[in-house]
Amino acid sequence: MKNKELGLRKEKILEAIIRSYVEETTPVSSSFLVERYSFKWSSATIRNTMAQLEGEGLLRQPHTSAGRIPTDKGYRYYVDNIIKPKKPSSQKEISIRRQYDSRKKIEKLEDLIEKTAHVICAITNQAAMVMVPKITLNVFKKINLLQLDKNRMLIVLLDTSGMVKNIIINLPENVKFSELKKVENFLNEELKGFLLSSIKDYLLTKIKRHQDAVFNVINNACEIINLIDITHMNNKLFFDGLSLIMDKPEFRNFNKSCGILHVLEEKTEVLEIMNEDLEDFKNDIKVHIGSENTYEDIQHCSLIISRYQVDNHLKGNLGVIGPTRMAYDEVIPVLKCISHVLSDILSKGNFIETT
Repeated sequence: MKNKELGLRKEKILEAIIRSYVEETTPVSSSFLVERYSFKWSSATIRNTMAQLEGEGLLRQPHTSAGRIPTDKGYRYYVDNIIKPKKPSSQKEISIRRQYDSRKKIEKLEDLIEKTAHVICAITNQAAMVMVPKITLNVFKKINLLQLDKNRMLIVLLDTSGMVKNIIINLPENVKFSELKKVENFLNEELKGFLLSSIKDYLLTKIKRHQDAVFNVINNACEIINLIDITHMNNKLFFDGLSLIMDKPEFRNFNKSCGILHVLEEKTEVLEIMNEDLEDFKNDIKVHIGSENTYEDIQHCSLIISRYQVDNHLKGNLGVIGPTRMAYDEVIPVLKCISHVLSDILSKGNFIETT
């Protein structure tokens, strides 16, 4: 029983220190906890517990006479074992949906993703990041080949998730405009229900099997599909609220601020993290805290990432990046709710992806 009570006391005090540090941005002392919270323990007991938490690596003392602040390990324990994020109320979801409403209908996928980054930033007060969804699991529905001028054609590809991909290409030399309708009809009849990622291999196999009149049509279709590169993922990432990062006390240090701005400007490292999470996502939320991040320039940051998807054919990640001193219990449920709303919007509309 004593051990159980000791564990509960440690958790309550760790939670109080983290909440206080998130709000106050200054080291937390035992006297502050006594004044702020109605604990049943004495000031001496709280001091001893804080020392134990420090000994376990969950707290640290930045200065000899200062209070304590959480370590990355402390935040990790808090996220995994203490907080129990509540599901946002129906009013919160309605409020989030209203932020997507505008007089001008959103038709382009990138506009929707950019809007989502703005919504995340406005609600969480953290820098937001949203990746354009992967399309490799999408299923072919229809394709149109349209002549623009003497040498160029417009290709409009629709998949079953409602995604529309537009691309303008130069017509291959061996393909004539007079043959495009045959190619279009062949693709629409032959590929319906195919995963986009499997189309190229299928057409190449079919070419080998046919050496008759259909060969030219298949060969031309293959040429066009190669130029479209329909399974290509642009790996686009939208940010919003970068100025909020500079407003945080943690990033007033020049070296820290330059490092994180470089990472966000290049986007490569953050995209790599988000893509890895997309492929290895056992839960609907992943939290990367401080030194857990591989890249040195963001080892004083936390990334909270949530996944959105439509019918397992369309999926992407969204999230926030900011200091480890973050209100995880508030941000996590908000991101889950925004992911749900975005998934719902994507499932109900046709959005154009431009290349």
